[in-house]
Amino acid sequence: MKKLVLLFTVFLILSCSKNEIEEQHIDNNLEQSMFDTGEARSTATITQTINVSSQNGATNYQKLVNAIAQATATKEILVDVDVNFTATDKAIVLDNGNVNIRGAARGNGKYKLTRTGTYQSRNHIFNSMFVVKSNNISIDNIQFYINNGKAYRCVFLGSVNNSGNINNRLTLYANISFLNCAFKQAIPTETTRGLFFEGSFKNVTIDNCFFNNWFGLVARDCPTMDVWKVNKNTFTNGSHQISFDGALLGETDPTYGLGVNLVKHANINVTNNTFNLTKSFNLAIANTRNVYVFNNVFKGGTASYSQPIHIEDESKNIRIVKNKIESPNNNGILIFATGKVGHGQGRTFTLAEKKAKGSGNILIKNNTMVTSKDAAVISTYLKGYIKFEGNNVFNAQNSVSAQIKNSNTGAKVTFVDNASTFNGSLANAAINNGKIVIDATNIIELP
Repeated sequence: MKKLVLLFTVFLILSCSKNEIEEQHIDNNLEQSMFDTGEARSTATITQTINVSSQNGATNYQKLVNAIAQATATKEILVDVDVNFTATDKAIVLDNGNVNIRGAARGNGKYKLTRTGTYQSRNHIFNSMFVVKSNNISIDNIQFYINNGKAYRCVFLGSVNNSGNINNRLTLYANISFLNCAFKQAIPTETTRGLFFEGSFKNVTIDNCFFNNWFGLVARDCPTMDVWKVNKNTFTNGSHQISFDGALLGETDPTYGLGVNLVKHANINVTNNTFNLTKSFNLAIANTRNVYVFNNVFKGGTASYSQPIHIEDESKNIRIVKNKIESPNNNGILIFATGKVGHGQGRTFTLAEKKAKGSGNILIKNNTMVTSKDAAVISTYLKGYIKFEGNNVFNAQNSVSAQIKNSNTGAKVTFVDNASTFNGSLANAAINNGKIVIDATNIIELP
């Protein structure tokens, strides 16, 4: 009997502390590394290189089409010419799997694919250069350039028949990588997209790329986003530099995207990137789990409602570690729930619905908030906890470094240690002098 009681007690202790153990395990492992994201490209050995310039075709576009038609897991397509997509040239659809495309070395530049013409609403075949709907796709050292055309996509990933129907978005595509690429638009005010995902994707790597599109890296209404690595990229210009949008399914969905079609949004690493000044958001995350935001530089936005880091709608297990953050016109880190269903076109959520969609279980550790116009960290409808740890340095022009309000029952604001400063004050003093504002819906835990 004593052994049974002892075993039961040990089981209870292990069960009750499971979340804390997992949290510590995640944090310790990711402090110097990232989630094991697996292999994001074919592991087959390349045995043959196919040069685009040597293919048949009256134009370089036709030569590229003919070269890619020969792609296999062991053949690499070498882009060694610039390619122009005219208004009548369709996007090249990568749908047979095992495509490796690499741009040849070109001094300080890259070989360029250019799209010129008139934008056709939601016609991905004529509004993109590549359409990806397959596994094992690797694209390296290519510049994608939109010469003109509102709302063009450099690369569209998903079904070309995608009209908002969930059935067009459930096929899972895995092992996709973009390395050392550039995604650019010629006219700064046009609303082009760099990489535009609209489907289900696993094992995606975007590494050492450059974006100056109005929407740089977008995953919109994706039922599945699992194991993504976004590392060492540079974002400049635009409105939403990274947007991982969980509002399934958007304008053509009669439920206005209530999230019923979400399969899995999890295991996302955003590390070592530079986010230059934008209009709205450097990084926006919705309805996503296990996100690691590490060692990035965020410059914030120019709009009155803009944030470097924007978290919403049941996102949880977020680790924001060792980032340098500026927000010249609004809050630094915003944690909240959207006010309307879908992409802002549906009805207004009730207060109960907003609270049900709250985000939480967020660790904020060793970050430097150079300045923010409003609160450096603000949370509404918190579900779970926010933890402040390490030497965070927060400075807000309105003198409120952190504000947590209207949280769900049981929400906790935990100060793991007394190392962070909030407008020059340590946590205990900042709570007393109003530099931290936490309302009565929260439980406060001090060191």
